[in-house]
Amino acid sequence: MKRLTCLFLLLSATATYAQQSIPFTPEMKIGALLFNRDFKEAAALADETRATKTTVSDGDLVVYARAYAANADTVKALACLHQAIDKGFWKINDVTKTEINDFLKGPRLDSALDKIRERTRPYRDGTAILDKSEKELITNMVRRNLQQMYVDSVAGKLMADEIGQLADTGFLSRISNAKVFIDTLSEFLRKRSNDKHFNVGINGDVNEHTSKDVPWTLNDRNFGFSQAAVWPGNIGYIRWDEHVMFGYEAARYALNFLRHTRAIVIDLRQNGGGAIIANSYFYYHLFEPGDKRPHDMMWQKGRHDRKWRRASNSITVSNVKLSLTDKPIYVLTSGKTMSAAEQFAFTLKELKRATIIGENTAGAGNLVRPWFEGYYVMMVPVSRFATKKGKTVEGVGVAPDIPLPATSSDAEVLAAVTADLDNRTRSSARR
Repeated sequence: MKRLTCLFLLLSATATYAQQSIPFTPEMKIGALLFNRDFKEAAALADETRATKTTVSDGDLVVYARAYAANADTVKALACLHQAIDKGFWKINDVTKTEINDFLKGPRLDSALDKIRERTRPYRDGTAILDKSEKELITNMVRRNLQQMYVDSVAGKLMADEIGQLADTGFLSRISNAKVFIDTLSEFLRKRSNDKHFNVGINGDVNEHTSKDVPWTLNDRNFGFSQAAVWPGNIGYIRWDEHVMFGYEAARYALNFLRHTRAIVIDLRQNGGGAIIANSYFYYHLFEPGDKRPHDMMWQKGRHDRKWRRASNSITVSNVKLSLTDKPIYVLTSGKTMSAAEQFAFTLKELKRATIIGENTAGAGNLVRPWFEGYYVMMVPVSRFATKKGKTVEGVGVAPDIPLPATSSDAEVLAAVTADLDNRTRSSARR
């Protein structure tokens, strides 16, 4: 998975640089050589680059350290790593999840990692104190993204101006704690815009990803699916906690396991969204072949788009389509069900393909993008989603057909599903 992820990022970066006519940097070439396991060539290019390049960043030095580590040159690898740390390098996963950790495990590497951990500790535990320059960095990041990226350009400018006023009047300057500072900005943005996607937070890279932590790779997270089971009464159950790319096979296996059940419950109560393409993994099996309605349901329009376009693309797969078009589907929702997960619940409800059980969803349906600045990240809504008639979940959410507290037990959910199925059976018998 690490090699596939690296290849995807490398190809994406290469395509982007080619489109923008930006040179393919030596550091990118070293990354390509490392991916192809040409360690000797990577180290040689690192030597050449260091000898000719007058200015190197901390990130460049870490790339050189990766090349030297892979080529078994421990001295040069550690020297470059320590130089990077002295320059301010702090993204610990760029060390622990790369060749540096693979080839240099030991006390000397641990010492370097401890330096990084100490540097990022205040940001992890919420005790970081901001100086004037860091406050300006965060404030400028927020104002710039509002002015340039937020889907509503008029509201974005107004909010950017208001944040500027908060800074000018001294309100923000009186807040020194980093967590309080970014939480204050986040709360302001959400209340001012009524968009729950807005968030200013700490860059996730300050957290070291280890096997003891929350699963990091897509494989570790089972592509967003945490449970598939058969409940009493032959009721199928899938817990879907995250919308991720490349999860089609995981979805298909879960559905195939439950294909002979009486009904299938899809639990989105902890699902905060993600990649909207993941909805197609289910649409493919839950609708008749050629039925384009789920893909035509939601349309999106970004700040710079001239017209609306489809929000969800169909997928083309070689696997046999499962016969689930007549299978009763129930979707569990809560106030934590957001974004792409809401779009899934909304689409199935609108097309009368599922019964929604639980609580009203969050009402956060816009598409967001992260923007990074040092230790910080801002989540910015960049596209609106709506039907052709203008119906949207933004600020409204998806109302349940059968209200049920999100904290309900499996037995309580099962009772609600069974009762609804029994009512359907009795209704059919009376016809």
